[in-house]
Amino acid sequence: MKFSGFERLALGSLAKMRVVRFLLGGGSGSQREIARMLELSAMTVTRVMKDLAATGLITPRKTGSSFEWRLNTESWAYRALSPLKQVDTDPRSAIRSLLPFPQAGVLEAYLTGSVAAGTEGADSDIDLLLVVDTKKTRARLRHQLEPLKGQCLRLFGNILSPFILTAVETSRHRILLEKARKMGVRLI
Repeated sequence: MKFSGFERLALGSLAKMRVVRFLLGGGSGSQREIARMLELSAMTVTRVMKDLAATGLITPRKTGSSFEWRLNTESWAYRALSPLKQVDTDPRSAIRSLLPFPQAGVLEAYLTGSVAAGTEGADSDIDLLLVVDTKKTRARLRHQLEPLKGQCLRLFGNILSPFILTAVETSRHRILLEKARKMGVRLI
């Protein structure tokens, strides 16, 4: 699975996803108002509204010299897309929720590599760097993370690749840890 740009892949564009989530969250307004609120260009919102109107998801209502766009809550498109208002569309949040953190002995945890940088391919590993207090904690975590490897593969199609360091070992992997602290996604 490609984590970055998931919204674009799912609905055609990030802008379309932002507008849909705005509308599903109870927002409405003219194209210019929506563009201003979402910090999108008016032309982008015009194209998005045209596409959404074609699906029946939204309908215009004339107010003065402009149209106010509202959800058509009776449409099939609304029923199909309304669950999106409860969904966090950043798969990295889903990864974070699967991991058993915080817990005793885990000092630091980071998503690293291409997933953290947003440059991953569809088959990239989900790189996880952990710093723990002792070898005993590392052994416990390896055991706990084993079933999560299969779960990540089923959910995302990507392999979870944990790299677990004890606090004593961090001096040997200083550059790797500094890079994770600077460019990774901190989990705890």
